[in-house]
Amino acid sequence: MNLYCYAVGVMIFVTPITSMAIDRVVKEWECKDRWSSWDDIRINAVVLDEADEWNAKITIGEIKEIAMFENNGLYRKWSYGVGKGLRFKYALTIEKGIGSYYEFESTGKSGKVDPSRFFMCRQIGAESMWPD
Repeated sequence: MNLYCYAVGVMIFVTPITSMAIDRVVKEWECKDRWSSWDDIRINAVVLDEADEWNAKITIGEIKEIAMFENNGLYRKWSYGVGKGLRFKYALTIEKGIGSYYEFESTGKSGKVDPSRFFMCRQIGAESMWPD
């Protein structure tokens, strides 16, 4: 019985670790400030599994977050950071190479949220539509 409990405990403990270690990037984008060079990347956004919308990550500077990914044609969106009422605090959208960064906690009186920053973005490993 003790051996069975030990085996089950090891299996439960090891399974999440091994599944986390096998992250395979399916698609990846990088974003820079509009006027800087591509050597100065500000944001890295990845999709790990297109079938699972929660299997995405975004890195902004030193901050790494798990994100929800949405794709609709040329429009891509990473939502992350849970805030009040279990709503997302932040989002990055990329459409036609333009990245828009949103902070949802800073809504105006109208409730509309405008992007707080813009970036130039490109997909890594794909032929870029935008010149360097």
